[in-house]
Amino acid sequence: MAGCGSSGSSEGQDLSGSGDSVSVDVGLSSPIKVSGEPNIAVLVPGLSTPYGAAVVEAVKARGAKYGFEVTAFDGKFDAQTQVQQVQNAITQKKFNAMIIVPQVSALLCKPLTQDAPAANIVVVTVDTPVCDAGETSDMSKVAVPGVLAQVGDSGTTGAFIAGMKTALTKYPDNKNVLLITPPTGTSNHTQTVDAFDEALKPAGYKVVAETVTADYSTASGLKGTQDALQAHPEINLILGPYAPVSYGASLATKAAGREDIPIIDSAVGDKLSMQWIQEGKIDAGVTDFPQLMASGAVDALKDAFEGKDVPRVITTAEGEGPKPETKEGTFVIVTPDNVEQWMKYSY
Repeated sequence: MAGCGSSGSSEGQDLSGSGDSVSVDVGLSSPIKVSGEPNIAVLVPGLSTPYGAAVVEAVKARGAKYGFEVTAFDGKFDAQTQVQQVQNAITQKKFNAMIIVPQVSALLCKPLTQDAPAANIVVVTVDTPVCDAGETSDMSKVAVPGVLAQVGDSGTTGAFIAGMKTALTKYPDNKNVLLITPPTGTSNHTQTVDAFDEALKPAGYKVVAETVTADYSTASGLKGTQDALQAHPEINLILGPYAPVSYGASLATKAAGREDIPIIDSAVGDKLSMQWIQEGKIDAGVTDFPQLMASGAVDALKDAFEGKDVPRVITTAEGEGPKPETKEGTFVIVTPDNVEQWMKYSY
């Protein structure tokens, strides 16, 4: 196992006993003891998407600002690979801090909430909470004992619900749904299905076709939508999980002469997705700014290692961007009408 990027040269350094120790409360019966500055392992499901790359770039940039060591790990969209990377990072005794976007939340529960704290490694989760804690619309429930903080709310069921509820007001008559779901077995897959059942099913919307994206790519959205439209021409609403996938769906609707079908996405924020909303290729989406969340994660570690109290749930860095004001969260829906307002946060 090798890091996909690194700054500094602390390879193999045992950080367990250097300098004065600081107690870090992670919600367990005993605090974690750390010393020195954070040496951060940042782990993402995959670096092949703009999202994963944005997380790593932001952690490195913020880490460089504070003089922290940062090493990145690419899970290559393989859940077991990410689990192994976490386990290796724990046993190396190189790292005392970890920032992670979990791919399969449940698989990482024990390594992140038990094994890492036992090794005096402070963990911050970004976007998707660990231990399936994100499978809720109640933001007060996403903090998990053993993890210093959960940064961001876009990986919660509440975010998926917020996006889908757009259909209730904008497209009340478009009830034959193509549901494009994240990879089977992931928390986001469960959240997508649960969100539909809570937000739209009671209002008479029905899933007439479901297609799964294996890699969150435009190609998967294109192929899945093409197949679904052929088999189910009655589809008149598409719900997508990630902007590149939804863009692929828009290419399919255009090729089929079905540009009348609105597309709502669960995660927009990169420059291309904002452009697609401007152009009407995606009709609405929930804001998702990984660079702000990742920067906020580094800030949380800095504060913790300085002995400061850290909120268990954090939304963005330095107060930038949309953030929840209630326990349910305040999720910003971007449409062609307001996209200009949020362009400055795109990555």
